[in-house]
Amino acid sequence: MSMKIILKLFLVSLGFFGNLMAQNCDVTAAFVNIPDEYYQTVNQEQRQLLINNYTAGDRDGIANQLRGRTRILDLRPETDWMRVQNSESASLEIKLLRINGQVRFNVLIFTACGPVCSSHVGLFDPNWNLLQVRIIPELTIEQFLDQEAVARSGKSLQTLLARFGFPMITYSFAEDGQTLSVELLSEELADEESKKTLAGFLATRRMTFVWDQSSGHFVKQ
Repeated sequence: MSMKIILKLFLVSLGFFGNLMAQNCDVTAAFVNIPDEYYQTVNQEQRQLLINNYTAGDRDGIANQLRGRTRILDLRPETDWMRVQNSESASLEIKLLRINGQVRFNVLIFTACGPVCSSHVGLFDPNWNLLQVRIIPELTIEQFLDQEAVARSGKSLQTLLARFGFPMITYSFAEDGQTLSVELLSEELADEESKKTLAGFLATRRMTFVWDQSSGHFVKQ
């Protein structure tokens, strides 16, 4: 076989595998391939069934390991985002983050609601290896406070933070797949009198960030 033919076959194979990788770099494939150690509610076979059923118009979902039903609430491949309901009080969002058109990060947002909702965010590479880099805004109660109001009150910051209690903070992507909302809900655990007091120290209850593909960072709006 001549070198010219070998080179041509090599280029053809590169194109084939490139197309295959491109097809697999979408949110549905990423959802199906989440390792079971990170998402045990439904296995990979069941996730593929969920995708197939949803695409065919079946929104009823399937029975899961929690003795409930897992349903796809929203699926938007064009923006690399989807939301899944795992129970009446728990949901999952998956979002692929691109830089210059290439998927660089997978984001999982698990949100559970008791009396108040709170989210846990995981960041992974496209092969589902857990990453420690901090590109997702990791907010605390302190960042929602009006620092001037705190200073005027004469109260110590630690005393005020203790009144808010646990940092109940939710993360959620908008349907456009680019806008990330972060909302503080801790004060909802307080009694009515404390809620009024704490409200006076808040600069905002919600912050919004937009993913900038060119820089690979979330930009606060």
